[in-house]
Amino acid sequence: MTTRKTKIGRPSGSSDTRARLIEAARTLFQERGYDATSVRAIAGVAGVDAAMVNHYFGGKEGLFQEVMDLPVSPAKTFHAVLDGITPANIPARIAAQFVEVWEGKDSGPAMIALLRRAMSDPDQVQVLRSRMTEGLLLPIAKVLSSDHPDNAQLRVAMIASQLFGMMVARHILRLPPLVDLSVEQMRLVIEQAITSIVNTDPYTSRPLSETNNQGK
Repeated sequence: MTTRKTKIGRPSGSSDTRARLIEAARTLFQERGYDATSVRAIAGVAGVDAAMVNHYFGGKEGLFQEVMDLPVSPAKTFHAVLDGITPANIPARIAAQFVEVWEGKDSGPAMIALLRRAMSDPDQVQVLRSRMTEGLLLPIAKVLSSDHPDNAQLRVAMIASQLFGMMVARHILRLPPLVDLSVEQMRLVIEQAITSIVNTDPYTSRPLSETNNQGK
């Protein structure tokens, strides 16, 4: 009995190559997460040359965007939030980028559709959670650790739950008055909510500035 070996190289059917890369990437992103999945590993599972990832998708980030059917690049959005970030500007940075993506004329409807799909697809939730945690939430937690490292990750988790809870209430449940707010009003509401989370001890509801002073 002979074992059929997958031929590595440029396949003749471009649509088949794209489909195999997308399926391989989807599997590996679910199993390993985004950061731990290499282009070489994706290509190996798909049975094609690693150069095909760049050829069809421009790199791993583009392939991830294709797999998840995202209207924007997570890497660019994360960079816009994290570049030069400090504990003081975290609320404004997150609110501005979140509204730009979720309330954008083109990106907004696609993100809401993604949210609806993810709510009924545990595998998709796992991939999105992994990418968001590695690319955005952990870096923000590191910044917040400069004032209160013992609860930084909890505060970041609270920020994430606040953001997605608002989007579900506004766009899925269409809960008034959130559904009636303008984009700018929504940005201000989000910024204020995040400011409260960033500056408050989640266990005592006291301002972190008070707990910092007590520790001195």
